[in-house]
Amino acid sequence: MLRITERPVCDVIIIDLIGTVEPGAGEIGVGDAVKRVRRLGYRKILLNLVEMTNSDTSAIKALLGALWATREAHCELKLVNARRRLKELLLLVGLHVHFEWFDSEWEALESFQLVPASGFGESAPARCLRAPNRSRAEDPLERV
Repeated sequence: MLRITERPVCDVIIIDLIGTVEPGAGEIGVGDAVKRVRRLGYRKILLNLVEMTNSDTSAIKALLGALWATREAHCELKLVNARRRLKELLLLVGLHVHFEWFDSEWEALESFQLVPASGFGESAPARCLRAPNRSRAEDPLERV
């Protein structure tokens, strides 16, 4: 079963896909999550695949659902922490050209033009990621 969580970093929303994408429901769920965050005003979407456990046609269909939903809404979609097998499948079927993927969350966030909160003397990604209301345990930099 696929569990989907969302967490904002500046004007980027990170959607974590956790578990197995099941045929049908999981595929639709990812597209629906993208549509939901778009309605909330996010135009920069990062799919975190580190805890997605399958790399099969269901996973590819889920990614295509997300891609379709972002293109309909004129949003940016990027992937982070895709497993090797999933990358190989995307390459095999020729879909790799439609996705930009990164090996670390930090690298992926830097690739977006982030709009941070003002008042910090750091780079834009650092300003967003080191917001004063975050504890060390919640700080994405601690996981990189």
